Amino acid sequence: MVRLTISFIIGIVIALFVNSAIHIPLFVTITLFVLYAVFVFWAKLISNYKFRWLHGAIISIILIIFGFEWSVQNTCKYKPNHIGNFISDSSCVIIGTLMEPANERENSYRTTMSVSAVQQNNQWIKTNGNILLYLAKDSIANKLQYGDEIIINTKIAEVKPPQNPNEFDYKKYLANKSVYHQAYLKTGTLKVLAHNKGNPLIAYALFLQSKLLKVLKDNHIEGNEYAVASAMLLGSRDKIDADLLNSYSGSGAVHILSVSGLHVGLVFLLLNYLLFFLDKNKYLKLLKIMILLGFIWFYSAITGFSPAVLRSTTMFSFIVIGNAYSRKVNGYNTLAASLFFLLMIDPYLITDVGFQLSYLAVLGIMAIYPGIYKLWNPNSWLLDKIWGLISVSLAAQIITAPLAMYYFHQFPNMFLITNLLIIPLTTLIMYAGLGFYILSFIPQISVWISKLLAILVYGLNEVVKFIEHLPFAVTRGINISVFEMCLIFALVLLLIIFFYNRQKKFLFTALSIAIIIGVFNIIDKTKTFSNRKFIVYSISHHSAYDFIDGQNNYLITDSSLIGDKQKINFHIQNNWCAMGVKYNNYIALSDSFDFQSKENSYNPIFVKNSFIQFFNKRIVVINDKNCNLFSPEKFKTDFLILSNNAKISIKEIINQYTFAQLIIDSSNTPWRINKWLEECRKLKIDAFAVSNSGAFVVNI
Repeated sequence: MVRLTISFIIGIVIALFVNSAIHIPLFVTITLFVLYAVFVFWAKLISNYKFRWLHGAIISIILIIFGFEWSVQNTCKYKPNHIGNFISDSSCVIIGTLMEPANERENSYRTTMSVSAVQQNNQWIKTNGNILLYLAKDSIANKLQYGDEIIINTKIAEVKPPQNPNEFDYKKYLANKSVYHQAYLKTGTLKVLAHNKGNPLIAYALFLQSKLLKVLKDNHIEGNEYAVASAMLLGSRDKIDADLLNSYSGSGAVHILSVSGLHVGLVFLLLNYLLFFLDKNKYLKLLKIMILLGFIWFYSAITGFSPAVLRSTTMFSFIVIGNAYSRKVNGYNTLAASLFFLLMIDPYLITDVGFQLSYLAVLGIMAIYPGIYKLWNPNSWLLDKIWGLISVSLAAQIITAPLAMYYFHQFPNMFLITNLLIIPLTTLIMYAGLGFYILSFIPQISVWISKLLAILVYGLNEVVKFIEHLPFAVTRGINISVFEMCLIFALVLLLIIFFYNRQKKFLFTALSIAIIIGVFNIIDKTKTFSNRKFIVYSISHHSAYDFIDGQNNYLITDSSLIGDKQKINFHIQNNWCAMGVKYNNYIALSDSFDFQSKENSYNPIFVKNSFIQFFNKRIVVINDKNCNLFSPEKFKTDFLILSNNAKISIKEIINQYTFAQLIIDSSNTPWRINKWLEECRKLKIDAFAVSNSGAFVVNI
């Protein structure tokens, strides 16, 4: 299964890379099957040693082709009746079914709709595809549930690609979930046609999840304790605030906030232990298997079928079925079989970060853990358990580190301490949570268990915060390319091989790769010190001007964005990592903003009264507060920025300023931006609107 699955994955990856509706001709597949049949049934060919490779080669090619074609077939945008083929610049009337309840955001509700029909020329046309919906906060939006059939009348647009350098590619992220379009629904543009049109099993699982969440609230579990308990027990992460999430991420404990293999495994072990009395004969064993499989899949459903849960649940299912038939269960085969099974359901699961890390972690534990554990044989039971936990943590971290550094740009240095403390706490929380729900109908008992659960979760949060605030707890700002990530994986693999067979050639090859990685790091550092950029970011409703000088940057922005770490992380942080920025300076925009450097310190930027000088470049910011301040003479500047809906015309600007480039930032409303752009077009002035064209970036 390992070899078959690898070939299948290669086909999927090729299809994702090509990203086009190319289908493999049927005659190619038929030809390969004929060749394979000839090979299998021609006895002389099978017995000939020199042709032994043909068997595997033909099967591998067939599976690569199958993986490619399966991915194309499961890409809904390639289908002729996809909603993307029917939308226009005007409003569309569309019928669809909600795929999730409406989740509350800061200024709106968000949900996803599966399209069933679109109206064109007064006729209904059957369509498919998904649309991401943002809904105005009103009495209808906050009551929408999974399975509601709705009709909408609004303009549909493609999801925008990243608007800022090195920004998280949300368009690609949604495309991997078969979502390519989005819409904003104002009040009065939506009507509910019917309820309960979704999958009844999913609908019931979501209903039960909401009831179980309510049980937590009814027992006075609130605040961060409620947020973490609901995430760990039921897979609901909506209520975790950004600061707490950063603490879990920095300490290396963020994986416990998603229901994963650890959580499913604990539930499985407890249930397997409680059903020991069903091991007496084969009929009772069959009943036990059915109960185990039914319960873990049901638990997966109420926790949202996350990729990590799917992986662990599928693996446990293969193990349970294998043991039922008294078959020897090979771990690698089981892992590969579960992976093949899940990718047959949805080949795009391979793009999910949690899915990748989950399988890598299990692979690392299976391959590396035994070797690490054998290095020491403790005498006491407690030391043995601690050493086993350390060995598992090391094995999982070693194999997942390159991928985690590539995606998250950080490494939790205290991961061993974190796992030694949080895994026992997580186990206690899981079993306390299960006991709480089982006995929740007995108020006299459940009230005490709920207090215990709240105390345990509070303790977990405090431990995580303490570890995250330790000196050197996390190394941030790591930026590696895909090629560098592959080199690090190769280095890890070679060191693992050397660890097991002690052949010097693997060590020398690993050292050679380490030197190459070091050379790349030196090149990156050299580029970092020579960086000198001026950037106007595209962040809706905000002004954000970044001045990068080597490892230092000076972000001039409004105070609301400075206080919004989530937006900064989404739109800007990745660019700082890519640029090698280590020292951030924030300057708040105001009616008369300025920036004073520390005494005798090097400072390449001067800021005073809406005037900015960065090295030899001048920038003037015109906003709604200073747009009526006129000078007797024209002021010469390199860049002139229009901000915050300044009540000024382009003619008035050119009478007051001489500039090389006019920039319209993203704090302005669309109608104001379009008005200025039209004026600039008539006056033949070069204007750049970041809301329309993405961030403005220039090397100084």
